[in-house]
Amino acid sequence: MKLLVVEPRGLFPPDSGAKILSGNVLRHLSKRHDVTVLVNVDPREPAANTDKLRRICGKVVSVPWNDIRNFTPHFYFELVKCLLRGELYAVKKFCTPALKKRAAELAAAEHYDAVIWDTISAFMPDVDFGRPPRIALAHNVEHKLRELQANRAGWGFRAAYLRYYARKTRQFETFAFGRADHVATVSDADARYIREGMGIGHVSALPPGVDAEYFAPAGEESGEAELVFTGSMDWQANQDAAMFFVSNVLPIIKQTTPNVRFTIVGRRPPAHILALAETDPAHVEVTGTVDDVRPYLARARVVAVPILFGSGIKIKVFEAMGMAKAVVVTTVGAEGLPLVDRENVLIADSPEDIAARCVELLGDADLRRKIGQAARTTVLNGHDWSVVAAELANICERVVQQRAGQ
Repeated sequence: MKLLVVEPRGLFPPDSGAKILSGNVLRHLSKRHDVTVLVNVDPREPAANTDKLRRICGKVVSVPWNDIRNFTPHFYFELVKCLLRGELYAVKKFCTPALKKRAAELAAAEHYDAVIWDTISAFMPDVDFGRPPRIALAHNVEHKLRELQANRAGWGFRAAYLRYYARKTRQFETFAFGRADHVATVSDADARYIREGMGIGHVSALPPGVDAEYFAPAGEESGEAELVFTGSMDWQANQDAAMFFVSNVLPIIKQTTPNVRFTIVGRRPPAHILALAETDPAHVEVTGTVDDVRPYLARARVVAVPILFGSGIKIKVFEAMGMAKAVVVTTVGAEGLPLVDRENVLIADSPEDIAARCVELLGDADLRRKIGQAARTTVLNGHDWSVVAAELANICERVVQQRAGQ
């Protein structure tokens, strides 16, 4: 097949779950199909990042774009503009008129079999792509995330804004999913919600994936009682998870394990996350952006994933499992993954239960080894990224055949 994939931003460095998923899927998809990637590129970005994308995809068409960093004055200014205009910032920031224009030009000039919109920030329901069917690759059901954020925010301006943003996001997703010929999600739970909660039937789920060769057991765990959490720290769900753990779980663990250390690994931590380490340097470390998360996972006795809200697949869970680490994860963090409590992970939700599971694992090397080995086996059982890419290709082929039969 000849495919056009619209990416809102470059995929290198692979420092977020979305980039990791998309990069690995495109790498395998390009081995069997003719893939053109249309992508926003900030001129300030190192050229090597786009070169890496070309090496895995072949043809890359770039559109000049200004990346506005989150939590800067410019970011808040644009956020207010979108609020006044009734626009979605996550869409307007990436899905620019220039990107849409280039997408339409490519679709008119080339004979693509299908077009893939990758994440909500690349959804283009108002662009005429002509003959090729459109597949929306939804990494999350975004409006669900905003609704959960709003519910947790309580009352006040922030909560009101989040409720408004959730409503606007649901309207946009409903419109985009409806205009797409098919919606591919990264979890069964999201596909079920879109089908039952949004009334959109043309949806199916991709299996979860991980690069099990890259995330393989390596090195020795720390001699200290070290807990590690990984994730992009410019993502609200990860920030809330870190804050929740430090404020509500860590104090309980410290009562029985006073030498415990909680390491937060991930890009662009805002000031309130950096302050966690400044307030308690003996027990909390915030690394900021790192080139490779694997050394931190390798030294962890336990990997904690205290995610409180979200949808999609938490790739960080599978990465830790691939390295045969014992993982303590919330029910939300486990959603959509083939996880069984006390077999390949430990699942807990309340601060007391999360703390108890962490303490149990910190003190029991045999249990850590047993859970870790079962976790690695789970990852190896049909969850390589090549399997995910093959299923996405199957979806595209089915949609192309359906379109041809109309």
